[in-house]
Amino acid sequence: MEDFGLVSIIIPTYNYGHLIHETLDCVLEGAYQNWECIVVDDGSKDNTKEVVEGYTLRDSRIRYVYQRNGGLSAARNAGIRQAKGAFIQLLDSDDLIQTEKLRSHSKYLQENTTVDLVYSSVRYFIPGEPALRYSMFTPDLPWEEEPESDLSGYWLKKLLRQNQFVVNGPLIRRIVFDRAGYFDEGLSSVEDWDLWCRCLCKGIVFRKHNTLNSFALVRMHQGSMSTNKTRMILNALKVRRKLDALILSSYPAIMPQEQNELIEINRRETRNQHRMLAEIFTAEGKTLKAISHVLWVYLPEADFVGGIKAIAEILRRGKK
Repeated sequence: MEDFGLVSIIIPTYNYGHLIHETLDCVLEGAYQNWECIVVDDGSKDNTKEVVEGYTLRDSRIRYVYQRNGGLSAARNAGIRQAKGAFIQLLDSDDLIQTEKLRSHSKYLQENTTVDLVYSSVRYFIPGEPALRYSMFTPDLPWEEEPESDLSGYWLKKLLRQNQFVVNGPLIRRIVFDRAGYFDEGLSSVEDWDLWCRCLCKGIVFRKHNTLNSFALVRMHQGSMSTNKTRMILNALKVRRKLDALILSSYPAIMPQEQNELIEINRRETRNQHRMLAEIFTAEGKTLKAISHVLWVYLPEADFVGGIKAIAEILRRGKK
């Protein structure tokens, strides 16, 4: 039996007793067998405990941990702290990984000792439909970019515009969390994007490695946390507010000449996200909230005329 090191699979869950059996089944069906699986129940009120404990009786590699509700990041952090493996595979309790992912990625990390995080492509699935999708949006088009460089500055430019990874895409060396920190428990979404940005600023080395049957699989359903656009943007803005200082402290992972460019990208994307929120709140009739976000778009650039025009348009639409 192949052994490239112990993989700790961290599955946070909350009231997903009706789905977590599918996630645990995909772990059991995987080609790689040197793993432990830590299920952290974040205060579920359904039958999650009974479902998971049934699996712990079948396979001693699966552990059930209960905690009072503290949120997704707190549950992931609790699992990582209990992990014994050299590698961490994050896996949400409604998602899946293909059968070869753990074997392929653990082998890659063992053979490439300078790489800290290896990731695969993602496909989305709708329960009951056999076809895998490139995207959860319409039209269903590929969105992942093939890397042109391994440098942290290159990757951070990509991440500042759009998160390039789903949380179950990477296999991560355990020591990465000691260097870059854990998930930010003050965020209710985009906490993975925040972690990837911090990793790159700390010089964590990323690599893409796709092999047959090694994709991350993400479920599309109404209950998914990723469907709340407003919450995601608000949390992204929390991350962006701390990114300037993080980028400035990133040397030698990111050279000084790149830092100014990255800060400008972050500030531009910050304004874009405030603009998006202004539009959302205007459409919802929340005039004061819309105006507050418009101010964040125009005041940093001292564009007072543009700001006045935008506020006038919000007020005009609010009267309809």
